[in-house]
Amino acid sequence: MLERGSAARYASSVFFENLNDFDIYVEDTADGYSKLFAILLGRVLSSQISIERVFPLGERGKVIEAAQRAAEVEHKRKSVFIVDGDLFLLGGESKVLPENTIRLPRYCIENFLADANSFHELLDEECPDLERKTLEETFDYKGWRDSSRGALTRLFISFAVSHMLKTGIKTVSMGSNSICSNSMGDVCTEKTEWIAHEVEKSTLEKCGDEAINKSLEIIMENLNPDCCFVSTYVSGKDFILPLLFARFRTISRSKTPNILLKQRLARKCDVKALLPIVAQMEKIIGKSNLSAI
Repeated sequence: MLERGSAARYASSVFFENLNDFDIYVEDTADGYSKLFAILLGRVLSSQISIERVFPLGERGKVIEAAQRAAEVEHKRKSVFIVDGDLFLLGGESKVLPENTIRLPRYCIENFLADANSFHELLDEECPDLERKTLEETFDYKGWRDSSRGALTRLFISFAVSHMLKTGIKTVSMGSNSICSNSMGDVCTEKTEWIAHEVEKSTLEKCGDEAINKSLEIIMENLNPDCCFVSTYVSGKDFILPLLFARFRTISRSKTPNILLKQRLARKCDVKALLPIVAQMEKIIGKSNLSAI
């Protein structure tokens, strides 16, 4: 059963039926996230589609439970349920998701905000005395990403194995501070290696070599070599954006709250990566041409 808070949030959609053409439910309940989703989806969905409000339900299991309950009852009004990709992108789902549920093709919604041009525009807005070219060179998004890729790949594959085997070992929740080396948000290879080693050692003690090797085989099968590992499989909420915001604030000295920066990024970032979500919405809603692109 949905908890009282989640049930109330689910029921609140009735008040927006005249504003939304269909209802969208997501995980994130933090302040500003309903608006963040609405901004992104409003940019990628056709202007003929009205989505004024997105409804957060809480953690992944609650969204899936609500989706299952909705699927069991025939409604005239369609609903779409969106869950994060999380480590399930690498390890796979333990159960088939309901047909009305979309799994993000990246770790979480923040991953779509980690866009070089968007950060460059933010810096240009926040630094009135510096030329944009200078800001781009100082921020060096590509250099940051490329130098971080190896360490973050190693780390998140070790996290994915632990997650697949349900070890209960602390992984993603360690957050970016555990691997950050300086005020520019650079990733410390030594710290990252130590954490990955400790996670792997604990996983080995709990599960053994055979289970780990089988998990690694599945992860390698699920890994899409055409995708950037950092922007796809690394947690944008817990690692990518906190590191990039550290870099951004060191350069700009901005004190703007993170959620406002995220919403501003949502208005600027490339939304083409959201098109697979729109394609799935079309199947769930039973309408075509939902995309604005």
